[in-house]
Order: sequence, then structure tokens, then C-alpha cells
Amino acid sequence: MNGPGCPPLLVAGASGLVGGALVDRALAEDPGTSVVALVRRPLGRAHPRLSEVSADFARLDDARVPPAS
Repeated sequence: MNGPGCPPLLVAGASGLVGGALVDRALAEDPGTSVVALVRRPLGRAHPRLSEVSADFARLDDARVPPAS
């Protein structure tokens, strides 16, 4: 999906059924993919290529997504 120098995959709704499945697949299938999960509630998991951003979806202007590394 992405590699060195490419932006991470941003998954909005990653704590839901479809978003969670997308995060799982991205982390499992592509060792170069970093994932930023935009969630309402914590995922409760850790992965070296996973960053989690908690957000109120009614106020997305307040969400702070970390810069790509």
C-alpha cells in the first residue's frame, strides 16, 4: 500500500467493524504500511506501525493527526 516516503493509510472509523477489518488487513498484508486510525473509542491494541487518534467526529477540526514519519 505504501512504502518509505509515502504517507500513512488514514482509516476513519477504525474502531468500527469495517474500519477495524481494514486496519487488520493493512497491518497484516503489507509490512511497509503505516496506519493512522481515527477512532471514537480506543482500539485497545498496539502495533509498531499503528498510530491512534481519538476524535469527536462532530468536531473533526479539533483532531490532530501526527505527521508522516
